[in-house]
Amino acid sequence: MNQEEPTPPDNAAPAVDQAEPTAPAEPTAPLVTIGVPVYNGEDYLAATLDSILAQRHTNLEILIADNCSTDSTRDIIADYAARDDRIRPLFNEINVGAAGNYNLVLGAATADYFAWLSADDLIEPTYVSIAVDILESRPEVVGVYSHAGRIDAEGERVGDYHTAMASLRLDDPDAGVRFQSAVLGFPAIVLFGVMRRATMLDTPGHGAFIGGDRVFVSEIALKGRLARLDEELFQRRVHAAAYSSLLDTAAKAKWFGGEDAEAGAPNIERIKQHLQALRRSSPGFRATARGYFTLVVRFPLVLGQAQAVTLLQRFLRRSGRELDRGRWAS
Repeated sequence: MNQEEPTPPDNAAPAVDQAEPTAPAEPTAPLVTIGVPVYNGEDYLAATLDSILAQRHTNLEILIADNCSTDSTRDIIADYAARDDRIRPLFNEINVGAAGNYNLVLGAATADYFAWLSADDLIEPTYVSIAVDILESRPEVVGVYSHAGRIDAEGERVGDYHTAMASLRLDDPDAGVRFQSAVLGFPAIVLFGVMRRATMLDTPGHGAFIGGDRVFVSEIALKGRLARLDEELFQRRVHAAAYSSLLDTAAKAKWFGGEDAEAGAPNIERIKQHLQALRRSSPGFRATARGYFTLVVRFPLVLGQAQAVTLLQRFLRRSGRELDRGRWAS
């Protein structure tokens, strides 16, 4: 004879399911890494980091690589890292040169998209979000950059690079056109665009030689299209300690490659590295032919013009004047 279960009284507490406890949500992986290589950047680093932290796109990883600074740079980094857990400091034991420091933050990044930012430049709050929207919607685009303004040591606007950048055809569907444009034009600002990290890692990275940044951009341009934003969302700071203010070839070589770097024959080295980038990418007969013509015939003329501009700038500097590098950027 089956015994019936007793009926619970009317005031009994309802039964509670013994469900498994809910596991905490996994942290969201960052979509964008911003890498900030820095050496003795105490004057401007805080402003640069503030411009990153003001981005409307907040799913960020921020890597700051200090290249053995001798000023208060490390204290500034530690202060910002304590305030925002998206910031990850990297401290070099030896000075690896600017190129090595740029490659360090790229190699340590984890996000799908990556952008370098010099420790003295600024980006507007919408820079990353607009770039990501384009990269997400246009698979043929490997990077996005914007028009750029120039600011001085105090952060006051002193000009722009619109004229120097106007001739860039980096969004052209033809790889040969893009390569030619990067070689002959002014792609320095393009280096700081938001790019697909996988594409960047498919290159040797930032070269440790004069013009290494330009060669890097030319190789990226061979791999895909680079879209330019009409808005001026990037501010390049021009000051006495910036690379753009260096006129001595030996000083430029040391900036890129470290104290042991030698200038050698920088123009020949730059042509050689451009040729190697062209061979690695193998963009097809037509694009390759255009690339060889550019490097053998047209590029030496551009290098000659750049040397003339440098000589003129040296002359003007002796009389206390400066050349408008926004119009004569090289």
